[in-house]
Amino acid sequence: MEYKRFKLGNLFDVDSWVYGKNKQWISRFTNPANGRIPVISGITINNGINYYTTDNYSNEEVFENDLTISTRGEYSGTITYHEGKFLLANNILVMKMPGLSSKQKLFMASAISKIGYGGYNNYPRKETLKEDYVYLPSSDGVSPDYNYMERLINELERERINKLDKCLTATGLNDWCLDDHDISILNATKKFKIYKVSNLFDIHPTKTYGINNSDLLSKDGVTPVVANTSNNNGIGGYSNLKPNEKGGIITFSDTTTADSIFYQPNDFIGFSHVQGMYPLNDLWNGKSLQYFMTVFKNVALSKNFDYANKFNRKLALNFEVSLPTADGINPDYNYMEEYIRAIEKLVIKDVVKYKDEIIKQTKHVSN
Repeated sequence: MEYKRFKLGNLFDVDSWVYGKNKQWISRFTNPANGRIPVISGITINNGINYYTTDNYSNEEVFENDLTISTRGEYSGTITYHEGKFLLANNILVMKMPGLSSKQKLFMASAISKIGYGGYNNYPRKETLKEDYVYLPSSDGVSPDYNYMERLINELERERINKLDKCLTATGLNDWCLDDHDISILNATKKFKIYKVSNLFDIHPTKTYGINNSDLLSKDGVTPVVANTSNNNGIGGYSNLKPNEKGGIITFSDTTTADSIFYQPNDFIGFSHVQGMYPLNDLWNGKSLQYFMTVFKNVALSKNFDYANKFNRKLALNFEVSLPTADGINPDYNYMEEYIRAIEKLVIKDVVKYKDEIIKQTKHVSN
């Protein structure tokens, strides 16, 4: 398929696109439910959904099945698609594309994201977007081939769903049905005990090769490099060098706030300013460590660390955490493991249902 350059202002009525007006909706909920409508802002997590509201709204305030682009902040230019009805808060622009399907809009989102908006000095605005060009497939060299866009997105979706299916099966997450034991674990009334972190873990810097990013990281690398980042499970990139740290530990950065705490399941390479939390006994496993990590992270985040008051291993060792106990002395490692297994089923339920539905639709179309 040939690709051709098209001016956005020639494809869409950019002047009709709508900015969020910093409206303060009164009722605010963190979770969706019947009667609640999502409110979109310029945030770049949770698909741009800031909260949900039950406030009354006018026809002019509600949008449906549209793309939005973030217009302010470090991550300006982030584009998301919103299925169904939604309202606006602030720092957002609705990009109306009447006549296009959801898959075609997703293709357009990818094309527009390649324009290069982002950062504090390159905000997207209607005046600039109208004059911007995007590269789109064209079968006749004159008009965009929207049917091809639809087919391509469908094919990519099927490819990703097949990978997801294999991943869920390989990790044992394909089974989301709670059995009687899972329910009893979730409903159990447990005793808790306060433990000092230094009695459970040793904390010291992770091993690193002592070389800079350009030598350590590689585009085709396979070994995760854990860095001082709060994104992507702390992984700053991948390397072709062999891992020098075993998986099965918790890591955190000592140069940022306390939101960079992650469980590392795989062998990895550490980078500078990354601390490792090493269990003092072999009773811990991946699931119980994830339980502990959540408790530990909640304690750390409650301390309000910042760049002037940095999170570090000396402070972490003195933390006190509340963990379940069976004998009043030791943590109940088995309960923590089984609790996380049950939670995984609850979390993965909608993902598995979505995956199964897409596979079912694909088989129907193929037949």
